[in-house]
Amino acid sequence: MLKPFMAALVSVAASLALPASANINGSVDTSWGALEAGRVRVAFDLGADNYDYPLATQVLADGRLAAVGIAAVTPTANQIAVAIRKADGTADTSIAPNGRYAIPVTGVVSSIDTAAAIAADGSFYVIGRAPNLLQLRVWHYALDGTVLSAPLDIGAASTRYFASTAYIDFAGRLLIGGYLEPSTATGESTADGFLVRLAAGGASVDSLFGLRTIVFDSGRRDDVFAITGVGENYAVCGRVGNLAQSASLGFGIALVQRSGALLPTFNGNGLVVDQLALNGNAAESACNGITTVRTNNQTRIVITGRAYVTGQFTRSYLFAVGLDGQYVPGTPSFINFGFAGNGIGGFPNIYAAPGDDKIYLASSGQLDVSGKYSVVVARMDSLGNYDASWGDSSTGTRVTMTAPAIGGTQRDLLNQNLSYRAGRLYLGASILLDAGDSDFALVRFTGDTIFKAGMN
Repeated sequence: MLKPFMAALVSVAASLALPASANINGSVDTSWGALEAGRVRVAFDLGADNYDYPLATQVLADGRLAAVGIAAVTPTANQIAVAIRKADGTADTSIAPNGRYAIPVTGVVSSIDTAAAIAADGSFYVIGRAPNLLQLRVWHYALDGTVLSAPLDIGAASTRYFASTAYIDFAGRLLIGGYLEPSTATGESTADGFLVRLAAGGASVDSLFGLRTIVFDSGRRDDVFAITGVGENYAVCGRVGNLAQSASLGFGIALVQRSGALLPTFNGNGLVVDQLALNGNAAESACNGITTVRTNNQTRIVITGRAYVTGQFTRSYLFAVGLDGQYVPGTPSFINFGFAGNGIGGFPNIYAAPGDDKIYLASSGQLDVSGKYSVVVARMDSLGNYDASWGDSSTGTRVTMTAPAIGGTQRDLLNQNLSYRAGRLYLGASILLDAGDSDFALVRFTGDTIFKAGMN
């Protein structure tokens, strides 16, 4: 019994004795990506404004990082874009030259109303729109671009469907969330959220779950914007209200059973609908991301998004409820990423880290005190308290893309998504360059090396 214990102590001691290039404080990991020093850019540059935009990232079991998104070809046509980096951050040329390739598709993929999800084995789904611009269209490929199932169209031709998010569940099934509206609709109030699950393999809609509407508030626009797993159930969140009426814009959370029905033990009807207050005023507070954490042996659902009141600085917020739908005391928390006098919020992405009550929050591109663009990735608990032991400042790691290839200018990173494996956190984003150009931006952080042996 003593040998495994001693081995564990040796492993922990070794991890604590790692050289500075592999420290555990959450800085950008400059040992990854060779000359790009932890900040990797991938450009497809197929045409138009060379607008390349990642939608999802995933760390594979062998340490490779896969990123899937879109690449513009003309001002009105895009292709699916795939980039694969080896465990050391260099291009994986075994998959494609320069570690990237593009897939022409019949249908519409764009930087809006398009979602993607990558499975643990690297196979991936992209959800866009069918050529009729009404139904969803789902493409399913292996990591090398091999077609795994024929394109699948979802929805009635009398309704418009818009994909906002995609999620692969515990059984390997794809869920898609977004909003739908009658094809004759003229106003946002007719839009409802929806959730659909595909059968294993992705070739058809799962008949046991189907295509379901998620109505947070009848008479106002609803949108499912993020999905996460809660055991064998699903928690979803989204926007409630019209964008033109930001003073009344709020968020909704739903707990959905694996059958597709709402779970009535969650707040009595399966739904939580609310709006935040900021400095005493009603704040625009749509949900942008959702995750779950364990704390005190209980599961919490945690959401994040932007809280904004006209004439005030934007803040990110964090809000938590229990599985009974009741608010967790101490939330909501308004997150100040430390850029006093400038924008300090944005539309953050959230990710639960291994271990109890530990999450990462990534802000969207924000102005720092010098007026340049930056991104903050911070680690905190489900009450919004910063983990001061992680990050290179009291408010997390500030990420800029300052490679000589783009003149050393700090650039805006948008549409962040986070992934994690073997003690390392990865950020996927779109870096905005000159004249409308953008590239994939992939960043790795030093992280929880003490957890490396036992958690992924």
